[in-house]
Amino acid sequence: MEGELFRRIVSRMQNAFSYNKIIYDEKGQAIDFEYVYVNKSFEEFTGIRYEDIVGKRASEIKDYRFVLFDKIDIFSNVATNGTEDKIEQYCDVWKRWYSIDVFSPEEGYFGLLYTDITNIKNLTSWLGEQKEIMKQITENLEEVTFLMDVSTKKNNIYKLFC
Repeated sequence: MEGELFRRIVSRMQNAFSYNKIIYDEKGQAIDFEYVYVNKSFEEFTGIRYEDIVGKRASEIKDYRFVLFDKIDIFSNVATNGTEDKIEQYCDVWKRWYSIDVFSPEEGYFGLLYTDITNIKNLTSWLGEQKEIMKQITENLEEVTFLMDVSTKKNNIYKLFC
């Protein structure tokens, strides 16, 4: 990862970011990856300092390895073919949901950009629960139901028969 401007921009991002190199065995199979660069947000996200992770293989990072090491096939495909991918994953350690963008700016390397989507997942779950509650209420009514949009004062009338 070269370029002072690039490093300065990435180091100030709110999202955690790591730049990594795929490690292959003698048969050309991806077996690990090495951390080439991590930003400050990555350090805060993982609790692992830059000095303790950069230059190390994922298999050597015991506190973090289990979170993404199982995605080596995805990382290898992206790094080899220059494609992009996205992973959504719940992290038991931090009790958070993350969307992880995987991309490759050069062959053999890949970047990971982490976005915390816990609030979105929680809201989606809550909305699903509310929808189910509303469905159960309305399915058990044998009356006319009025729903009013409080901002427009527009009424919607539903006649429900069970």
